[in-house]
Amino acid sequence: MISNKEEEIDIRNDIIIEIGNEALKRTFSQQTFTIQNITESKSNFENKKKSKSCFNFIESTIPLSLKLFFLIIFALISLIGFGIVILLKSYQMLDNARHISFVGNLFVIFSDLSHNLQYERGLSALYLGRNESLGLNELYQQRNRTDVLIQQYRKDLSSVEMRDSYLRAFMSNERNSNQVIENIKLINNYYIAKLDTHRKEGFYSFFDFFQFYTDWIRTISDCVILLSSQSNDARISSFLTSYTSLIQTKELLALKRGVGAIILESKGFTAVTYNYYISLVSKYDEERRIFELRMSQQIYDFYKQLMFTNVSENIDRMEKYMLDNYSNLILYTSEVWFNNVTIQINNLRIVEKELRTNILDTSSDITRRAIASLSGFFIAILLVMTISISLALVFSKTIVNPWRKLLALQEDMVHKFVPKEFMNIIQKEKVTELEHGDYYEMELDVMFADIRKYTTLSEQMSVKETFKFINTYLSAVGPIVRKYDGYIDKYMGDGIICLFLTPGKSVEAAMALQKEITKFNNNTKYPDISVGIGIARGRVAVGLVGESKRMDATIIGDTVNLASRVESLTKHFGAGILVTKQVIDSSLIEINKNIYRKIGNVAVVGKKCDVELIEIFPEYSTKYVTREIFEKGVSNLFDINHLNVENALIYFNKVLEMDKDDTSAKLRKELCEDLLRFEQDLGKWNCVELLKTK
Repeated sequence: MISNKEEEIDIRNDIIIEIGNEALKRTFSQQTFTIQNITESKSNFENKKKSKSCFNFIESTIPLSLKLFFLIIFALISLIGFGIVILLKSYQMLDNARHISFVGNLFVIFSDLSHNLQYERGLSALYLGRNESLGLNELYQQRNRTDVLIQQYRKDLSSVEMRDSYLRAFMSNERNSNQVIENIKLINNYYIAKLDTHRKEGFYSFFDFFQFYTDWIRTISDCVILLSSQSNDARISSFLTSYTSLIQTKELLALKRGVGAIILESKGFTAVTYNYYISLVSKYDEERRIFELRMSQQIYDFYKQLMFTNVSENIDRMEKYMLDNYSNLILYTSEVWFNNVTIQINNLRIVEKELRTNILDTSSDITRRAIASLSGFFIAILLVMTISISLALVFSKTIVNPWRKLLALQEDMVHKFVPKEFMNIIQKEKVTELEHGDYYEMELDVMFADIRKYTTLSEQMSVKETFKFINTYLSAVGPIVRKYDGYIDKYMGDGIICLFLTPGKSVEAAMALQKEITKFNNNTKYPDISVGIGIARGRVAVGLVGESKRMDATIIGDTVNLASRVESLTKHFGAGILVTKQVIDSSLIEINKNIYRKIGNVAVVGKKCDVELIEIFPEYSTKYVTREIFEKGVSNLFDINHLNVENALIYFNKVLEMDKDDTSAKLRKELCEDLLRFEQDLGKWNCVELLKTK
C-alpha cells in the first residue's frame, strides 16, 4: 500500500514540476511578448486577452502555491474517503473476529464437557450391572472427573460474556439466540441438577439413564450447531461446518461404543437393539462421509493419518462379526470393543482440537488483517501529508531504492550470524532489541552431528582444502536441517548443534542427513566420511552469553550435555543415529517402529541418572531383520521384570550369527558374559550399564 502511495506522490511531483516549468516559460514569454509589442495599441491587446480560453485564464492567473494547495486538498479528500471505507471494513472484520473468538471459547467449554459425558456414558454401559469392583472403581473415578469438569464448566461459562443481550446481539436470528439461551439454562438447571439422581437410578433403570446422557450431549451439540451458523467469513464458515459434522460423527461413534458394549456384554442382540444398532451404523457412516467431504485437504490428511489405522480395521472386523453373529457373540469381549472404539473417539477429539485451532488461527488472521488495514491507512495519511508539505514536491526514488536495498542487505547479513529462529524463540523482532542476558527456557530436541575421524582427514589436507571441504559438507546438511523446521545453533569445526521445536522432526532430519552423506560421498572428490548423530529432548535455555562488548547466541542446559554424550556413544555402539527414549515418546510424527531398536539403559559419563538409548537405522540395514531378536535380548538384560541374562546371551548370539558386524550385539554379548562370569556383579546388576568413556 505504501509503495502505491509513493508512486502516486512521484507522479504528482512530476506533474507539479511540469506545471512550474510551464508557468516559468509562460511568464518569460509574456514578458518577451510585452516588450516586443509595447507599441501595440491598447485595444488590440484587450482583444487578444479576451480570446484566451477559460483554461488558459485559470492556468495563467492562479498562483502555483494555490494550485499545489488544491492538489493536496483533493488528494486528502480522496484519501479520507478511501479511509472511511477501510474503517468500516476493518470494523466489520474486527467484530467478526471478536465473535469467532467468542464462539471458539464456547466450543472449548462445551467440547470438554461433552467428551467427558460421552466417556462416562460408555463406562456406565460397560460396567453397570456387573459385580466387578475394578470396573466400578474406574466408573466412579470417571464420575469424579466429570464432577470436577462441571465445576470448571460453570467457572469458564461465567468468565465468557454470556449475557442474554450479548448473545442476541451476536446471533442475527432471534429464534436461534433464544434456543441457545434456553439450552444453557436447561444444562444448568436440569441436567447438572439431576445428574446425581440419574446416577443412582442407573443401576435399576439403565436405558433411562443412558438416554439422559444422550439427551444432555444432544443439547450441548445443538448449542454448538446454532452458534456455528453465525459467521459471515467464508473460511470460518467452512471450518465451522466441518466442526459441526465432526461433533455429530463423534457422538454417533460414542453411541456405537456404549450400545456395542451392552450387546457384547449380553452376548447377543435383541430385535430392538439390533434395529437400533443398525440405524446407528447407517447414521454414523453417512455423517462421517459428509464430514470427510466438508473438511479441507490439510485437515483430511491429518484425519486420515489418525483414523485409518489397525484400530479402525479391528473395529470394522468386530462390527462385522457382531452383525453376522447377532445371537451368539462370544468371540470378542465388551472391554476389547470399548477400548478400540475409545481410541478412535480420542483420535477424533485430536482432529476436533486441530479444527478449533484452525478456527482461532483464522480469527487471529482476520484481526491482524483488520489492524493492518487500519495501520496502513493511518500510515498512508501521515506519509502523504509529510511528503506533500515537508519535502515540497520533490522526492527522488534514487534515494529510497538504494536505501531499501542497503537495509535488506544488512538484515540478510545479520541473520547469517543471528538466525531468525533464534529471534523467534526469544521473542525479539530486531537484532537491535537484543540485550545482554536475554534468554528463553523451553523444551526442544537437541541434535549433535559430528564427522568421524575428522582429525585424520584434516591431516591429509591443506588449510585451504580443509575450509573448502567443511563448507561443502555444511552446504549439503544445512538445507536439510531447515527443511525439517530446525536450525543450526552452532558450528564446531566438523560438528554442528541443531535445535528442533517440533517433537519428532529431529529424527526425520537425522535420517535425511544420513542419506545426504551417502550422496555426498558418491558425488564429491573428498574421501568418504561417516557422521554420528545424537539427539536428546528436554528443557534448555536459549539466549545470549558473553559480555557487553562480545555476545553469542547459544543454548545451555543438561539436555545439551546429554545430546553431546549420546552422539559420542554412536562410535562406541557402532550406530549412525542414537536418540533418547524421550525423543521417540514425545514425537508428534509417527515413526516406523521397524527402523529403530532399544539399546538399553546407560549412565553416561558425568550423569547420575540413566537414560534409555534407541538406535535409528535405515530399512536396508541387516538390523532391520534382527531388530526383534535384539530387543528380546535387551529386554532380558535391562528390564528388571524380565531379567534373564542367560536368555539374553542366547538372543545376542543369534543376532551375531545373522550379522557378525553388529557392534551393539557384540557389546551386549560381552556384558552378559561378564555378568555370568562374576556372580557378585550379577547380584549387583541394576539393569543400568555404567559407561566409563565419553
